[in-house]
Amino acid sequence: MKKSIGGKIRFLALLSILTATLFVVFTVPAEPAHAEEGPQVTICGQGNILPGDGQWHTAQEMNFDGWSSGRMRLSTDMETLELDGVIAEVSGPEMDTLKAENVMNFNVIFNSHCELTSSEGYALSMMPGWGVGFYHLTSEAEGPQILNGGIYAGAPTNFSIDKGDFICDVVEVEYFTMNKGSLTVTSRLQPYGLNVNGGRITCDGATLYTGSYTQKGGTVIVCNETKAGGDAPADIDVLMTSGGQTEISGGSLDVYNETGAGLRFQNAKISGGNVSAGSRTAAGAEIITDLNMTGGTLRASSAKAGEALYVGSVNEDFDDVINIAEPRRGRWQTDSGRMKVVDAQGNDVWEIILKKMVSVEPANSTPLKFEETFTVSEVLDQINVKCTYQDNSTEEITLTDLPWRDLQPGPDQRLTPDTEYIQAQIYGMTVQIPIEVIRYPAPQNLKADLTGITGAQRASLTWDPVAGATSYMVQRSEWQDMRGPRTILAEEAELADPMIPGSVWYYRVQAVQEVSNGTYAISDFCEPVRIAAALAAPTGCKAELSPDGVSVSWDPVPGADEYTLEQSDDPEGPFTDAIGRPALASDTQRQLVSPDPGSIRYYRVTATASNHRAADRVVSDPGEVFFAVRPPEAPQLQGSASHSDAVISWGPVSGAASYRLERSDDGGNTYQEIARIEDPDPTDMNHTDAIGFSKTGYYRMTAIMKADGREYPSEASQPLQITTPDPAPEETPVDPTIKKPAGIDTKGNAKNGTMRIFFKPVKGAVNYSIAYRLAGAKEWTYRWTDGKTEYTVGDLKKGQLLEFKFAAYMDVDGVLTRGDYSRTSYRYMKSVEKASAKAGKKSLTVKVKKVSGASGYQVLYATNKKMTGAKMTTFKGGKKTKLKVSGLKKGKTYYVRYRPYKNKGGRIYYGVLKKTLKVRVK
Repeated sequence: MKKSIGGKIRFLALLSILTATLFVVFTVPAEPAHAEEGPQVTICGQGNILPGDGQWHTAQEMNFDGWSSGRMRLSTDMETLELDGVIAEVSGPEMDTLKAENVMNFNVIFNSHCELTSSEGYALSMMPGWGVGFYHLTSEAEGPQILNGGIYAGAPTNFSIDKGDFICDVVEVEYFTMNKGSLTVTSRLQPYGLNVNGGRITCDGATLYTGSYTQKGGTVIVCNETKAGGDAPADIDVLMTSGGQTEISGGSLDVYNETGAGLRFQNAKISGGNVSAGSRTAAGAEIITDLNMTGGTLRASSAKAGEALYVGSVNEDFDDVINIAEPRRGRWQTDSGRMKVVDAQGNDVWEIILKKMVSVEPANSTPLKFEETFTVSEVLDQINVKCTYQDNSTEEITLTDLPWRDLQPGPDQRLTPDTEYIQAQIYGMTVQIPIEVIRYPAPQNLKADLTGITGAQRASLTWDPVAGATSYMVQRSEWQDMRGPRTILAEEAELADPMIPGSVWYYRVQAVQEVSNGTYAISDFCEPVRIAAALAAPTGCKAELSPDGVSVSWDPVPGADEYTLEQSDDPEGPFTDAIGRPALASDTQRQLVSPDPGSIRYYRVTATASNHRAADRVVSDPGEVFFAVRPPEAPQLQGSASHSDAVISWGPVSGAASYRLERSDDGGNTYQEIARIEDPDPTDMNHTDAIGFSKTGYYRMTAIMKADGREYPSEASQPLQITTPDPAPEETPVDPTIKKPAGIDTKGNAKNGTMRIFFKPVKGAVNYSIAYRLAGAKEWTYRWTDGKTEYTVGDLKKGQLLEFKFAAYMDVDGVLTRGDYSRTSYRYMKSVEKASAKAGKKSLTVKVKKVSGASGYQVLYATNKKMTGAKMTTFKGGKKTKLKVSGLKKGKTYYVRYRPYKNKGGRIYYGVLKKTLKVRVK
């Protein structure tokens, strides 16, 4: 024993260093891990980040490695994670099934049976990024949640279980609080501080190491037969921290160690509750320094007599009982040297009542009645056993409070009708408690109907009453095989159970009768019935055109986890799948391919609740049909002018039922509708606009599609400009007040058959016209001069006679108006090909080459080169070749031009003037 205590002293020295280190960790905040990152929750590895959108996500949707089934959702504040039927498995310590980082407060809620397994590392890893984090586990499921691999927190944390049942290998956190529910650990429970306020902790073959221990309620059971022994730390060991304190004020603590001390404290303060400790090879309980016991009960046992309890000192006012029990085959010794029971001054303390249990037997020979559906562990606290001690005193203790080692049937086995007794091994003694297993008939004719409107539905259950039943247990499960059922108590043979929209529940009922002493007889379950709650049809459905196609969205449907989006070109269908697979619960908006221009596409959405399997899928009615319209393409316009009309034409536009034609008269700044063309003939798509002469119009057109009682216009076409021609000269009104053109003259070229005619401009005129014809023609030819004061007539032949006249045009109140035509001019398409001039005494003579067909010649002369104020002399007879002009001034220089003329019809037609000759008169 000295060697063992010496090893503990060395262990204390090492742990004092650990204490100082932990003090620094808890008082000096470290830089947060991943301080640059925000909160995140990782599922099955570093790459699987669950989005904090408050929506349920399935393993199929997220496609996470290691997550095979179930669903999860993470609250938007990143503080609550809910798991529902999750099965997750990972293969290495770097791929923790569940890890929360940079989160201060975190709750994990298990809604139904879950299994988080890990071949290495931990299944539930808590890693806050700064300071102390707070984590809470809660389970709404009926069955235990399996966290193989355990729970681990790599930084200072407060960790608690608030509700539900959990099974795991290792719990390694800083501070652990057990409030409600149960925790079963199979390998190691090692918190720095352990607080037990309620619930149940079972270390089944696992060790429990803690720096400080506080218990106010609940039950802690530690049974370790192989892992501790020799100098190794015992199951509850506060030697990890120098001066660690154990305080027990309520609840129950039961510790047994096969190969080492059952219970070892640095010091202990017990003010209530029940503490039981046992060991086969060492002291049942070792309190190294102090025991301050003011209430409660401490029981210690050991197969080695005299080593049940080792205490350094006890408080002087100790007035409660320490029961030290040993197996019957053991030998009791009261040697104070062996007991080490002393007070604060080192004196032996003999006020401790030492009791030795010598026999145990059933407290009642009358068989107890139980119903077969109970497991043995569920009835232990209803079975009393009479215990007799060495001093002949007796005490009735429940099997739950006794350290039984072997139990038949096993604690997890259900009672069957042929079971006649429960047999237990207690400190080596065999005790058989007689029981009677009773059965009641199962309820019959279970019926289920759905009542209420969608979204507020109830499963209305009825069955035939069972004679003698005082109540009924109704079990509800998502599974036909009733996995993980929830139990509901019914006082009568009916039950109204609210249902979640889209859920499918299976119900079964058993009758319950209270027998006596808080025991109950329960019948078999009846066959399950199935009932499904309807899903509401999706609402808020809409389709909007987007640059990438059509954006379709709808409002989430309560209870739905999938949606089917369908499309059709007809509102009556048939509809086909629009996206190729169901949309998940969080996916209520989709981008689809756009309809063709000028077409409409109809959509509808159906909600589905998958309920784990195809047979239990619940599908809503389709929501209202909605649609998206892609307006027609813009028309392509072509145009031309015809007299005073603008003619616009276009090709058919797909989907268009009509066309709106607009015109702008101000250069395309503002448009007004001028025509609506309904259902035009595809082979004759044109429109004539009587715009008037000399007008310019800008035209644009919109194709209009009609659908669902509405019009959907296309974009406007590109503007089309059409300018109508000026009217024919003879088509304009006449105003005699407009001046006639004057100063008409010509320059002809007889060789190439052209004659250029020019005149003086008329003030205010916007255009001019020429009327010309050949001599003898009845009709005049009219042409515009395009605003010029000249016009060239071509295609004339040598010797032809030409007649022409001019008129000026003005804009009179927006109307092109003509004045009277000028006097008619007459021209002869011949010229003198060769001529010369010779000066005479106060005269000059022009000698010309004879012009065939000419009636005579005309000579024009002036004293200036521009021929201003020129005088004319006519010479009759085409045969004359010498043309003498007399009466001129002596010594004066004259400029001379000449031309032939021809008489016809009483008119004189003058030929083409040739070049100017210069003569100085003698």
